[in-house]
Amino acid sequence: MESKSKVLGDEGGVVDVEKGGDGTERECRVCHMGVEKNQDMELGCACKADLALAHKQCAETWFKIKGNRTCEICGSTARNVMGIEDGEVVDQWNEGSAPTPPTTEERNSWLGHRFLNFLLACVIFAFVISWLFRF
Repeated sequence: MESKSKVLGDEGGVVDVEKGGDGTERECRVCHMGVEKNQDMELGCACKADLALAHKQCAETWFKIKGNRTCEICGSTARNVMGIEDGEVVDQWNEGSAPTPPTTEERNSWLGHRFLNFLLACVIFAFVISWLFRF
């Protein structure tokens, strides 16, 4: 008797659902580990077969790090990935890492330091020149 994990393929052959169409074990596209039936998910993008398959945890982590739900292979949105809205993470990261522009006070302070550094360089130069002419 045939197991329930085998179905009739497109060309009349029997295909093992637990394995890929060529008989190899199906693997997660993110971590490349074997995928068991209760741990896998299809991303919901336009990718087919093994390219659309990933562990749920791997897929969610990958797309959170990436910052959006756009598939890097087919370019469509991965509809089955939860926990991230398009651009949500990127916007939060950009808001937190944007440098604040310097205030007028800080700019004036730098101008004052430049002037003082120039004045100090002139005094040192004058001292060195006068010291050289003594000998």
